[in-house]
Amino acid sequence: MVDTINHIALSWWGWMAAMFWQVSLLIILIACIDILIKKWAWPRLRYALWLLVLLKLILPPCISMPGSFIARLQPMAGRVVESMTRERPVIEEPSAEIQYNHYQIVPAVMNSPQRTATGIPPRPRTFEGYASTTAVVESAPSVMPVWQSYAFVLWLLGIMILGSWLFSRLHRLRKSHPQAGTASSIPQSFHNMMLRCARQLKLRRIPRIVVTKKVVCPAVFGVFRPVLLMPKGYLSKLSRKDAEHMLLHELAHIKRGDPVVHSFYLLLQIVYWFNPLLWLARRQLIHLRELCCDATVAGLLKNRTCEYRETLIDVARRFLTRPVEPGIGLLGLFED
Repeated sequence: MVDTINHIALSWWGWMAAMFWQVSLLIILIACIDILIKKWAWPRLRYALWLLVLLKLILPPCISMPGSFIARLQPMAGRVVESMTRERPVIEEPSAEIQYNHYQIVPAVMNSPQRTATGIPPRPRTFEGYASTTAVVESAPSVMPVWQSYAFVLWLLGIMILGSWLFSRLHRLRKSHPQAGTASSIPQSFHNMMLRCARQLKLRRIPRIVVTKKVVCPAVFGVFRPVLLMPKGYLSKLSRKDAEHMLLHELAHIKRGDPVVHSFYLLLQIVYWFNPLLWLARRQLIHLRELCCDATVAGLLKNRTCEYRETLIDVARRFLTRPVEPGIGLLGLFED
């Protein structure tokens, strides 16, 4: 049992150690490029650049281009990982070797037994120490867990804690779905406005509207069938212009496939939770994703882009002074 756990832990460590340095090096490289191009590059280009981190998390660590910079560092990193994963012997072999005496073998049966001068046959020759050497039973050495096994257990514990926290938060949000979303709570004019915005973005399916107290600003929730979460009493505070801008922003997230990318990256981040650079990369992805969404809305509004900026400033002034629920699984005007 311990041998199996040690084998699994060593295989896991070889994978995770390679992924750690490869992903960390890629994030540092992308961050440097992003700093150089952020003044003139479109947000979509910068967002696509940071999505390379997501692609790297999907691919195994052994895959790399022959002429890439990472491939050149592969031999050096491989030697470092090999030196770390080399298993040290737990039980040392005894230094003293068992010495065996060589004896002359005498046949047990003789044709004519020799007699001594007294007439008594001589005693047969025995092998001294033979019984003592052959009776030694080699005890099987006790196998101890390697340190990679403890790291493997700690990694599983971190995944269980983060996964349980994420599941509980999403479950609380999903429980609020049956409480609202009725046709009587949403004005018909708002439904008509959503239909027009969906046509502008060429959406095939319009999300369901859910009114809940779990959020303080509109947000998109869900992956395969996303819904639009609306705070209770929020529509009464919106002007027609602000409502249209809000709908364009939220529907642009669905059009771009942001909920799918966001959820997929979140799952991979839970798997590789021990890498702090992934948490920094996630913040940059969130920032660039919102900029890309704003650019999509600005492309639809064209000459009315200034009004959209005023809506963002008004929403920021209204909600950023209040404690906002962290947007795990939510995509909205302001995730956190």
